[in-house]
Amino acid sequence: MVVIGAGPPCQGVSGLNSDRKGALRDERSCLFKEVPRVRQLVQQAFPWCPVHVMMESVSSMDAADRKAMSQGYEGEPLYCDAGTMTWCHRPRLYWISWEVEPGEGAEWDATGEILTLKLVGHQDITEVIRAGWHKEDEDRAFPTFTTSRP
Repeated sequence: MVVIGAGPPCQGVSGLNSDRKGALRDERSCLFKEVPRVRQLVQQAFPWCPVHVMMESVSSMDAADRKAMSQGYEGEPLYCDAGTMTWCHRPRLYWISWEVEPGEGAEWDATGEILTLKLVGHQDITEVIRAGWHKEDEDRAFPTFTTSRP
């Protein structure tokens, strides 16, 4: 099996970027349109095995950008936040070409606008902070770390 991982730069669609141009006008973020073409090329090169794709982007994009990316990918995203299994929130949208089934450590929530996959895990806080430090609220993940913006 071949798995293509795609993550077109998100600056053009991120809700944290006040200068964002959108999925179709930003020269970085519009690279999502190339994912189906790349998949087709890989399928031609590896006709004897399944080829799957996982494309990722920020969940803070607006509905119009999410719709554009979904149309370009030809599928709907699912929402997943790493903060349910690690110590840092990283809410993202994933467009994947294979079926994901709920099971131990993986729960679905279909009550919102976007299907949510909650991956459950446990990591001891001492594995991610320096000796002598402590976290006040050990039930919540750290916020997503981002670069500063003027």
